[in-house]
Amino acid sequence: VRYFLGGTVVDPQGQPLDSVKVQVIDESERVVGQTVTPRSGTFGIYSVRPNRDYTILVERPGYFTKREPFSTVGVEIPE
Repeated sequence: VRYFLGGTVVDPQGQPLDSVKVQVIDESERVVGQTVTPRSGTFGIYSVRPNRDYTILVERPGYFTKREPFSTVGVEIPE
């Protein structure tokens, strides 16, 4: 079983943003996955494990930086 974190980065008007660096950081502040969004603004990172706490760091230089915690603790994938 592999966990997957995916989404779309958009501007305040809801338009997708390209060239946004998306990083998943573990509890030890180690980057465990990263990607850069294409024109569609989408991203997907597979380096997420069950029962762990993470931070997602999303940044586009000169535009914005956003850091949010998320967790896979207690999340189960149905069989």
